[in-house]
Amino acid sequence: MNPETNGHNIVEKVGAKFIRYALIIGIAILFVLFANLVAQAVSPEPKYEDFCPNTMRPAKIVETQESCVADGGIWDGNYCDMYRACSAAYQSAQEGYDNNTSTIFLGMSVLLLVLGTVFVNRNNLYSSIFVLSGVILLLVTMMRFWSAMHNILQLILVGISLLALLYLAQKRLKE
Repeated sequence: MNPETNGHNIVEKVGAKFIRYALIIGIAILFVLFANLVAQAVSPEPKYEDFCPNTMRPAKIVETQESCVADGGIWDGNYCDMYRACSAAYQSAQEGYDNNTSTIFLGMSVLLLVLGTVFVNRNNLYSSIFVLSGVILLLVTMMRFWSAMHNILQLILVGISLLALLYLAQKRLKE
C-alpha cells in the first residue's frame, strides 16, 4: 500500500465528513430561520411605535394632574406618565405574538422530529438534518419564550421534548 495514497484517502474522508456535517448544521440553521419567517408571515411582531407614537408626548413640561390628564396622560404622584396606557396595550399585543410564535415554533419542531423518525431507516442524512433542526428549534423556543410560558406549558414542552428525544435516541442508536 502506498503511504501517499493512503494519506490522501484519509484527507478525502475527513474532508467529506466535514462537508457532510457542515451541510447538516447549515441546513438546520436555515430551518430555524425559515421558522422565524413563517412566524413573521403568520403573526407579525407588534411595533412599540404603533401603540405609543412619539407624537403623544406633549412639547411642554407637565407639572399638574389636571394638565397631565388633559394631555391624555396618567398622573402618578409626582409625574405625568404619558405612556402607561399605550404600553399596556403594546405588552398585551406582544404576549399574543409570543404565544403565536411559540406555538408555531413548537409545531414545526415536532414536525421536524417526526420527519427525523420517519427517515431514520430510509435516509440517514435527512434524518440527521430533521432531528438537529427540530432540536435547535426546540431550544430556540425554550430560550426565547420561556419567561412568557406558564409553568404547565413549560412542563408539557420539556416533557414532550424529552420523550421525543429519548425515542429518537433509541431508534437511532440501536446498534
